[in-house]
Amino acid sequence: MKVRAWCEREKCLGFTMLSPEHPSGECHVCGDPVKIAFPDAMPSKPELPACLRCGCANLYLEKAFPQGLGCLVMVTSAVLAIAFAQRTWGLSFLAIVVLDFVLYFIVPTRTICYQCSAEYYGVGRNPRHKGYDLLIAGKYADSEDVGGPAGH
Repeated sequence: MKVRAWCEREKCLGFTMLSPEHPSGECHVCGDPVKIAFPDAMPSKPELPACLRCGCANLYLEKAFPQGLGCLVMVTSAVLAIAFAQRTWGLSFLAIVVLDFVLYFIVPTRTICYQCSAEYYGVGRNPRHKGYDLLIAGKYADSEDVGGPAGH
């Protein structure tokens, strides 16, 4: 399991990657210490009942899809559609759909905390955790400064 833990300093958007082997580290932007108290007996793919960093029970699931890969797929799709759609009788669009379908099953899922935005990679899928819910997120939003990790 790996955890992307965001810095707690106000206005800092830094983070560090933590694991049971390395439960503490420094923010890569400001250098503040960041740590998580991992349980002593941790299975290889635990189902998280709550966030290990802040204890919040509200977690959600999303695909850990790299933004760069998403942009590459979009550009490739546009080029294929413009260059080959007429010559292939629209089969290039089918290729784009198949690529998207394959990527959906290849890209892993991550679990994210609504309160502190800690991102958990390599954890088991807890059936209580669903996709992002704006109403739940609104419960944790900071009224002064909304946006970014943990309301930063």
